[in-house]
Amino acid sequence: IFSSSAWHIYLLQGIYSLGMAMNIPGWTAIFTRHIDKGQVAFEWATRSTFIGIGAGAAGALGGIIASSFGFNILFVGVGIFALLSALLPLSILKTITPKDKISPRAPEAKGLQEPHLPKG
Repeated sequence: IFSSSAWHIYLLQGIYSLGMAMNIPGWTAIFTRHIDKGQVAFEWATRSTFIGIGAGAAGALGGIIASSFGFNILFVGVGIFALLSALLPLSILKTITPKDKISPRAPEAKGLQEPHLPKG
């Protein structure tokens, strides 16, 4: 829809990669913060399994939609779905926000001392 040359695809993929570079660290931090104690391996494995199943199902469904209705409908549908998915975390903002007031980006350093420099 938006590309008439190969470089357009590269540009759109670059924009997408910047978005994912911002998405993945935040999502991973939120997911890790909500893992139940003693269930770390199981919950990460479950997450990976469902992501794989979702990717496979999305590829199959995308192929069916593209062959039945064309790529333009598929791209518009995926774009709408992506925008709605980007807004979804706003509905659970209070749940995913850390409860303490300490900045989660800069945890308090404990036990650090000034380096010992020889006098001279």
